[in-house]
Amino acid sequence: MLGFLYYKGVFDSFVKTVRVKLGNPSFNSAETRAAWFTKVFINVPLTVVNSTSLDAMVNGVKLNAVYSGQVVATISKTGGAQIAPNSSATFNMLVGIPVSSIPNLLNLVSGGVASGNFKMNVVGTVDTTAGIINVNETVSV
Repeated sequence: MLGFLYYKGVFDSFVKTVRVKLGNPSFNSAETRAAWFTKVFINVPLTVVNSTSLDAMVNGVKLNAVYSGQVVATISKTGGAQIAPNSSATFNMLVGIPVSSIPNLLNLVSGGVASGNFKMNVVGTVDTTAGIINVNETVSV
């Protein structure tokens, strides 16, 4: 029983101290061309920072990009990266935005871009072998 409580405490500590950071998005022209321009693909680097002594694996990621209360993109990935103790792992999330939704998306975000104050909330979860990490981050684009 003490062993279980110890490991539960270690896992709780991992989930509370691990941080998820989104990097700067970039246009992926190769994937966009491969989709015959029916979708615009954007690379979004995701870094998981592990400042604990626990080794864990990212099993999957599910995130929503939310602007003005509306989901403008969904980011998901299964499988993932090993996160060694006291280190970080970065992997690329590929986001596909259907071209048909771009006019509505542009109308939605044009005010924020024009004012130079375009901020988007990213909410969701990162599923690891040590537990679920909740993500609620504001990103300036």
